[in-house]
Amino acid sequence: MTRLKSRIMNASDKQCMWFITLSTVLLTLLWYSIVGIELYHVKGDTGTYLAAGRTIFSGTIDELRTPVYPILCQIFTLGKYFNGMYLLSAFQMVVFFVSVPYLYKTIALLTKRKTVKCVFTCLYAWDLPILNYTAFIFTESLTISSVVFFAYMLISIVLGKASRNICIAMPLFLLFMIMLRPFCICFVPLGLIAYAYAYHKKALRHTTAAISSTLIAAIIVLGYCAEHKRLYGRFALSNVSSINRAIVLIRNGMLSESFPPYVTLVELQSPDSVRHIRCWRVEQAKQCMEKADSVYAHNLLKYATSRVSAFDMSLGEHFPACPHHHSADYLHHVQCMKLAQIYLILAILGLVQAILLFRRPSSLAVIGALMTLACIATIATTLWASADSNYARLMTPMFPFMCLLAACIVEQLDLRLKPTSTR
Repeated sequence: MTRLKSRIMNASDKQCMWFITLSTVLLTLLWYSIVGIELYHVKGDTGTYLAAGRTIFSGTIDELRTPVYPILCQIFTLGKYFNGMYLLSAFQMVVFFVSVPYLYKTIALLTKRKTVKCVFTCLYAWDLPILNYTAFIFTESLTISSVVFFAYMLISIVLGKASRNICIAMPLFLLFMIMLRPFCICFVPLGLIAYAYAYHKKALRHTTAAISSTLIAAIIVLGYCAEHKRLYGRFALSNVSSINRAIVLIRNGMLSESFPPYVTLVELQSPDSVRHIRCWRVEQAKQCMEKADSVYAHNLLKYATSRVSAFDMSLGEHFPACPHHHSADYLHHVQCMKLAQIYLILAILGLVQAILLFRRPSSLAVIGALMTLACIATIATTLWASADSNYARLMTPMFPFMCLLAACIVEQLDLRLKPTSTR
């Protein structure tokens, strides 16, 4: 045992990084050889991405879905119909495997302690609910991995270690994340704070490149919203948040039960009639959503109160979510924690980080504060913009931020993480 420990401690960062990555690949293969992969039981959101891909390839943007994930769905199912989803699932796994060494490299920017780097990388890479999400046809799958790449660029900028390519890439990559999942717009302030802090510390060596890239990303987002308004009557990336708001208004008595039901279920069918996937679409959306938005605007306080109640209702959900129908029964108790426990842990970590930031302000403390803000933004956006369901699933992309926050605090507290000696 001592020899094994010695070999691990003497291993180089590169060896540790690739050992964790290889073990993650093997764990994933073992896990799915046990539980199997069945993608067709996902009936709701998955179908909307497939339908949106057909809309986008016909030459117009979709009303419900931003383009990145529908395009991937269309490419991977082209000529293979729904069986192509397994290819997309494999692609998502590969992206996740690539994100594992990047998380290690990100933690390496925060600390030189090998134990800290290995422990928190493994916490991310070996979490079985996260492995489940790498396979399923949800935007969360790629968003979780994308958060790691985004955090690497963000932290590099704060520490003044960002190359010209990273300064250019971060706004454009955040644009990719927004077009993958509009939810990610809540991370925009983090990028702006990182740039502002680096500029204040005279650590932003490529200011012109960073500003130019940010402006290009902003123009593309605004142009997309303008096109959405031209086609569907609303200046937005998607109409999904408005639909969710209408659902919340109805459930809380702020909108009549007889409100025209503009959400309908349709069947997506492969040409060979072997597979059918149900998805929801919208009808009479413009008029209905205008009415719902008007009611929302005149009942902001009551809506906010209903969101506080929704927060209370979400405390019993498990995080990270575990969507696999074979594993949910026992993994929730073995691998997941309830959101109430996660909120408590985040509150404690956030308080510790705030104290460290005010007592010993440093680049590391700023990074910890940014990771805390990322988690808060994820929770707040989920509760405000979603309907009353699936909170844990929607919050799952904050998991890498939590791992980085914990690693950051450990480094700031100067913990040695050495076992206590025994007599």
